[in-house]
Amino acid sequence: MPDRVPVTAWMPSSEPPVCAVCEQARADLAPEGLAVAGEIAVQLVSRGQVGPLVESTVNRLAAALGPGRVSMLVPEAGGKWRVFASSDLSETHDLMVDVERYPELLEVRRTGVPFVVGDASDPRVGERLRSALGSGGVTSTAAFPVLVFTQTGDPVVLKLSLHVPLDGPRLGLATLVAHLLLHRLSRLP
Repeated sequence: MPDRVPVTAWMPSSEPPVCAVCEQARADLAPEGLAVAGEIAVQLVSRGQVGPLVESTVNRLAAALGPGRVSMLVPEAGGKWRVFASSDLSETHDLMVDVERYPELLEVRRTGVPFVVGDASDPRVGERLRSALGSGGVTSTAAFPVLVFTQTGDPVVLKLSLHVPLDGPRLGLATLVAHLLLHRLSRLP
């Protein structure tokens, strides 16, 4: 689903009355995914500080997707990203991620749209990416831009590194949550 979304639909210049990306992702959800998305949506529309909202969203999404890690990465100077929130408690806000080690981040930076590898064993996945994922035991990965950070011009990214395939219902949930975050973060002053 995300690989078919043009950048103008993924990051619209204004809020459409009905979001086609959210509607398609919602249609791909299983009933339990719809319940999780509903919980997260209610959380995101509540008033509160951005940090705790993002951390809660990252942790709830990670719990629903299965084994692996969900992180929110904020761009920094020098082409690196700082971990803002992570479902992996061993990561801290001080951890800097070098984009050269993560081809999915390079692609999101280049294209402005989500990058998804649902299953690293797929023969269409390049050897470099398959090797990078396999070394960490990662079966699937995705990177969703959720806000363009004006200081660097790079996007804030919701990044998934899962030990299970990112199948249709999981991908639908991840896409919907990423787009709900995009809607919420784009309304911040």
